[in-house]
Amino acid sequence: MRSTLALEVGDSESLARVGAEIAVAGFFRDQRPLRGGAGLADWRLCGWLSRLLLASRATGEPGEAVLVPTQGRLRAPRLLLI
Repeated sequence: MRSTLALEVGDSESLARVGAEIAVAGFFRDQRPLRGGAGLADWRLCGWLSRLLLASRATGEPGEAVLVPTQGRLRAPRLLLI
């Protein structure tokens, strides 16, 4: 059985257009409000990522990864924050 992995690299604005199963964005513990791809995703998700941070369900610490559903608000059905 053979599988392939498609990888697209772009800027934060292209995050909304990623047609993959998972979009990936970086987030950092000392960056509030969220910026870049994470900031765009937070805006598209109506502040849901910010609420996760406020509730301490995500922190942006080194090594942390958070997989969230995009609820149809991004083209990719899931977002991986690293």
